[in-house]
Amino acid sequence: MWEAQTADGEGLGFAWKIHLNVSRNMEDPETKVIIAYCEAAKKDYKIYGYKVGQAHDDKGMTIYVGDRASLEKIAADLNELKTTDGKPAISKPAGQKVVDGDMPVKGNVWARFTFNKGERTVGGKKFHRSGMHGLPNILELTDTKENLLASYTILAKEYGEYFTGVPERQTPEWAKWLHDPNAKEPEWMNKARKEVPTTPLPDSLPDWLKSPDGIEALEIFRRYKGDEVNKVGPAKPTPRGPDGPSTSPPPPGG
Repeated sequence: MWEAQTADGEGLGFAWKIHLNVSRNMEDPETKVIIAYCEAAKKDYKIYGYKVGQAHDDKGMTIYVGDRASLEKIAADLNELKTTDGKPAISKPAGQKVVDGDMPVKGNVWARFTFNKGERTVGGKKFHRSGMHGLPNILELTDTKENLLASYTILAKEYGEYFTGVPERQTPEWAKWLHDPNAKEPEWMNKARKEVPTTPLPDSLPDWLKSPDGIEALEIFRRYKGDEVNKVGPAKPTPRGPDGPSTSPPPPGG
């Protein structure tokens, strides 16, 4: 199942998708009612797929929607869902990985725009499918707001109303903060971060992280992996003999 497929089956390579912080147990009362909604929505071509059991606990369900207008309708429906005992079906707020990478749409429903491949060139810029605040990252830019505004501008021009949810030349409510020169981050992000514990970093960093490339890698790793940074490092160079790369095993103790 690709994020790149719309409800009518046309492969596009990009779409909005929802992440929900619900149990991966398909018999859980909350998860069960959301699955029932998704099955009905698939039959009505409102969504084109979903999955349960994402690797991260705070991404218990992923729902593949398509365009922004449909995303907002689905998010509103999900926000109103109730379990059989009348409780909200999505009771838990978004977790750290979702808060960093997605944007809120309605209540505890968060989403991001994504591509179906790791990298994609759009408008002459190379994007990575993952990003911050719900938008893919432009690989050559490091400043968060500059990256987000450039990302939004290119994607809005390329994909129009499918991406923005509003007619051409209009700015949707969810993106207005990007166009405010005095706004550093939206209030919802500040609020969400206060409610989600941050991933602790080690007291000392390995040598490979002390270079500029390493510092940037650390930031990406902190935001999107959430594991101990000491567990990873740069790729080790291939041992080379006089005639090229060596295929023989390293000497004992090497």
